[in-house]
Amino acid sequence: MAGTWKAKARSHVLVVAVVMGSLPVDDAMASAESEDPGTLTVEVVGLESTRGQVRIAVFASEVTWLETAAYSVVLDLEKPKCRWSVGNVAAGDYGVVVLHDLNENGKNDRNLFGIPKEPYGFSNNVRAAFGPPKWSKARFTVASGETEIRIEVK
Repeated sequence: MAGTWKAKARSHVLVVAVVMGSLPVDDAMASAESEDPGTLTVEVVGLESTRGQVRIAVFASEVTWLETAAYSVVLDLEKPKCRWSVGNVAAGDYGVVVLHDLNENGKNDRNLFGIPKEPYGFSNNVRAAFGPPKWSKARFTVASGETEIRIEVK
């Protein structure tokens, strides 16, 4: 992400596109095998209602961050909290984006200034003032065994 507002805006649009499922999932990354694969569990908290769906996208590198998800899912809500697990995840660094798509229209609705109107969150609960956070801020490590992260949407 270059320092220009256009580059930042483009990256923000990519977050929405990936979370909405309009960008391809990197099949090679999704099926990557490691000597010691683990399980990644994402717990989403801060949901204000059971209306809509939760969209989760997991990215496997700085190169693919906000462009090509290694894993993604769309979950219907039964209660204002949800968990999702994916197994056979290669040990390494990952970043996660979560969107609460309140009206199930498949996109992150925005106001006149381009600011998201629907709740969202990133791994490490990092927030950036203008656009999405950098990989270095959202990155966390998955090791063999169980790795659980908690993301608060706002």
